[in-house]
Amino acid sequence: MRHIAAAFVVLSLASQSFATSAEEVKTKTAEAATAAADYTKEQKEQFQKDMEENLAKMKKEIAEMKEAASKKTGEAKTEYKEQIAALEKKSRKK
Repeated sequence: MRHIAAAFVVLSLASQSFATSAEEVKTKTAEAATAAADYTKEQKEQFQKDMEENLAKMKKEIAEMKEAASKKTGEAKTEYKEQIAALEKKSRKK
């Protein structure tokens, strides 16, 4: 009889430790949602930083091309101006 009572106590304690309450589920769900939102924010910030760096590089390249174009004549100058116009158009899209 003692063995049966001891087994019952062990089983009841074990079932309590594995039980998940609705409150625990809510808490874990909220934590997961917060973690996902934080991750998304970090990814967005990194993307914006990368795009700003790309835009800065593009603007620098445009400035260098304008300077080089100012020193060119004829067809070479026309080609530079076309390339500059294409880069400026591309930089406005971002």
